[in-house]
Amino acid sequence: MKTLIFKNPDGVDEKVLEKITKKLSEEKIEYEFFEKVSQIESADFCIAFGGDGTIIHAAKICAEYKKAVLGINGGHFGYTAGLECDEIDMLGEITKGNYFIDKRALLEVSLENNKYYCINDAVVSKGALSRMIDISLSIGTKEVNKLSSDGIIVATPTGSTAYSLSAGGPVLDPSVNGIVITSICPHSLYDRPIVINDSEEIKIKFIDKRNSESFLTIDGETSIKLKNNDVVKIKKTDSLSAGLIRIKHENFLDILNKKFLY
Repeated sequence: MKTLIFKNPDGVDEKVLEKITKKLSEEKIEYEFFEKVSQIESADFCIAFGGDGTIIHAAKICAEYKKAVLGINGGHFGYTAGLECDEIDMLGEITKGNYFIDKRALLEVSLENNKYYCINDAVVSKGALSRMIDISLSIGTKEVNKLSSDGIIVATPTGSTAYSLSAGGPVLDPSVNGIVITSICPHSLYDRPIVINDSEEIKIKFIDKRNSESFLTIDGETSIKLKNNDVVKIKKTDSLSAGLIRIKHENFLDILNKKFLY
């Protein structure tokens, strides 16, 4: 058995990393550290050691190769992590087949001729100046809202616990077939987050009425400056899904309680 280890490029706890590699060696699991995507194909599974950003980044890359990722929390929250740093001994359960794979939906984001994929969210937001932007929101073939705000977040159920939550959006069970749409500081008494079926396509049109800057950001990693009348199209992709390895028998509510409520 062979694994590929992704680690937070900003640094990790080297003592914990040493425990991980020692346990892998004890279990006779070959390992190497991620340097290039061509390494993924030969791995049986991947490990991401870091915070949620590192785990999400690894899961998105590995999704294209249909490889599942075990997240080990080396960050603050670790909502997507399968193990904590004091649970490294449980790595041996993988060799025994005592684990399951939690499938997570991805969104396909299109802008002009470019496509991007996200596990958490796609965000259209203002630039550096404290100046609102104007947006037209369509779901399916119908325009449902025109708003002035600091931006708008379109999140998967996985991403519902990230930026969308901070902006007042609801938390979705990852098994729900839904997409969350949450405005950021809308200039409205009535604008509220909504949840729609993930079979719908969402269109966000940037309307530059105020000489404002606006950016499309994918999973907090990729940022693209928008032009007036640019239309961002977002839909769930059926061709890709991310796999998160779960060893512990925790359900969605167990994790929610542990990470958010206590």
